[in-house]
Amino acid sequence: SLSSKIVSIKWRFITVKPEQITDWRDIQDTDGVTDRLVVEIEKCRDALPAIGKAFRAKRKITIPTDGVVYESELAHCSSLEPGMIELQETKIQAAEAKVTRRILDNQLLELEYERRRALLESGDFSPFQTPELPESE
Repeated sequence: SLSSKIVSIKWRFITVKPEQITDWRDIQDTDGVTDRLVVEIEKCRDALPAIGKAFRAKRKITIPTDGVVYESELAHCSSLEPGMIELQETKIQAAEAKVTRRILDNQLLELEYERRRALLESGDFSPFQTPELPESE
């Protein structure tokens, strides 16, 4: 939402003659000003909001951010906050760990198959001892 606050009100007298243009002065500063101009300044001061008064816009204002930028690279967006990036990286690492675990389990099974086949080929027909595999997630 958009809001604003009155912090000061200044006035300046402008004429067609450049030498008569005054500097900006505080709304309360009327020293050396004609009575007619003081009356006009007071009219304006009464019509204006008080210093320190705040206003909030009735209509919501939206400002574009870099989050609306489309980037074609998969899983890369400049609007991700650091916490979300860390969460995504953690999920990716967990998925990679599961894949690595399955590959290792398959390699262990292949080695066990080769070991048993070698035992059978050598004439050893004793019962197989089932190795204990670590539990997979």
